[in-house]
Amino acid sequence: MFTKSQLLSFAQRLLTGVLVAGGLAMQPVMADWPAHRANPQRTNFGEQEITATAWEPLWYQPVLGSPTPAWPAPAKASLWNKLSSLEPRMTDDSGDIPLIARDAQGAYHVLVTSSANDRLILLAPTTGEIEWQYVMRAPIRYAPSIVDGIAYLGADDGMVRAVNLSDGAEVWSVHVGPAMPAIIGNNRLISPHPVRTSVLADSQFVYASAGLFPSQGVYLVALDRASGKVHWRRNTTKSPQGYLLSTDDNLLYVPTGRATPFAIRRDNGEFAAELPSPGGNFCMLTKQAFFSGPGNDGSVQARPSATDAKMLTFAGRLIVAGANRIWTANGKQLTCVDAGALKQGEMTPQWSLDCSLKGTMIGAGSSEKPILFIAQGPKIEIRNGSDGTLLNELLLPNVDDAIQYLAVSSAGKNMPETLVATTQSGAIYAWEGTTDGAHNENFAEPTSLPALAERTSTTPKSAQRVAAVLEQLPVARGWILLMGDDDGDLARSIVTNSEFNVLSLVAQQMIASRLHTQFQGEQIYGSRVSVWLQPDDATLPMRQACSTPLLKEHPASEMMLN
Repeated sequence: MFTKSQLLSFAQRLLTGVLVAGGLAMQPVMADWPAHRANPQRTNFGEQEITATAWEPLWYQPVLGSPTPAWPAPAKASLWNKLSSLEPRMTDDSGDIPLIARDAQGAYHVLVTSSANDRLILLAPTTGEIEWQYVMRAPIRYAPSIVDGIAYLGADDGMVRAVNLSDGAEVWSVHVGPAMPAIIGNNRLISPHPVRTSVLADSQFVYASAGLFPSQGVYLVALDRASGKVHWRRNTTKSPQGYLLSTDDNLLYVPTGRATPFAIRRDNGEFAAELPSPGGNFCMLTKQAFFSGPGNDGSVQARPSATDAKMLTFAGRLIVAGANRIWTANGKQLTCVDAGALKQGEMTPQWSLDCSLKGTMIGAGSSEKPILFIAQGPKIEIRNGSDGTLLNELLLPNVDDAIQYLAVSSAGKNMPETLVATTQSGAIYAWEGTTDGAHNENFAEPTSLPALAERTSTTPKSAQRVAAVLEQLPVARGWILLMGDDDGDLARSIVTNSEFNVLSLVAQQMIASRLHTQFQGEQIYGSRVSVWLQPDDATLPMRQACSTPLLKEHPASEMMLN
């Protein structure tokens, strides 16, 4: 057994070896934003050339619903910790996260996942038109990892999937934990072992975790990137939650909720070390320090790589690291510190200025010309990262909306310099960077955008049959399982005339896709109705106690209640 001091000493040596000897091998982001916070180290800085001097509205896409986070807001205060207010720790899925990435042919796309209606959508970067959507069985809470034109992502259904960016086709899918019937969580049907970390892919393997409660099983897994075959699977006594991190040191860094993050070996999954932290699911790696938090007071701590350096504290989790600098924003001050001094445990400010924004922040550019994008509510400020000079201000047309996350990319094969924002309402906005001023004042609506459908009227016969079944039920809310409702009429009638949610099982992909689109247009998919592809002879995907009745459509249009 290690003592606490021995463990801390080992973790310090580990960080020193990783961040100094290992060199951290920061991967330049060349004309894209292929991961949340830009790269596997989650530094929030994309090393790419940004030449724009102005940004003009390009397009908006309003089809996604408002995000549905898994965790509620924290308590208002903590008497135990003597805090008059508490900052939320689990905020990764507070908004849909945009990415900008290339497919195998080199074409650029915008990708966004949705926790509201369980889908990954791919949009044309110049028009915002949806090129395809891939619908999973439960909320997608973390942005995918994209390597060689394949998106690797997990969801609350406990599955990790590989999806081809070129056409949205599934390459493979794997259960991270054991395949078990669905349970109810967050008023949705989810796996007992949901994927509540990001998926992270390298040149050979895909890493993920599944499960929330160690007593019920929490699993870490490495999958072959080409086939999805399990390379190793490990049980853990931790509860991983957040975005996984990696460097070139054979380690995978795993954030948690209130507990400390830890590191495991990527080649075999063996435990390597716990990493000093105030808790929280935010982690970031730089050449100089390991950042983690936030604690109950919302602060993030940095463990410098120098062995005898003291821990440093940053107010808030809005941190960008790149171009030999660290920028932080806390709603009062925007501050830039020298990254090199951090290694020795010194926080040397280069400049600081008043800034009221603290919603989200990213950076891009080079050491000579770093650019910061800072947002809160409907407003984005674009600043020179060298001295904080304000370069541009952007405003959403809906001032009641609030920006959640940003992604930026320099110009590519089929795309101008592009800034993308996702919002609290679920709308997505894009701006085009120009060097001759902004000429366009309005966002273009995609020409292929389907109008949000009015909820289709149900047939009298269907409504009568559903009413007869509902009258027999001893409860007024819960879940109803449908089988063979290929036109969606029964599901719609149940949703219209009751408080029940519906899981509809269909046997053909074509029918599932049509119902996905239909119910998304009616704005009831995810919140009231889910449609799963399920062969007729397959085992039912939920325990009997989870669903109240089973409604089955027979060839003779007879409905059966179990």
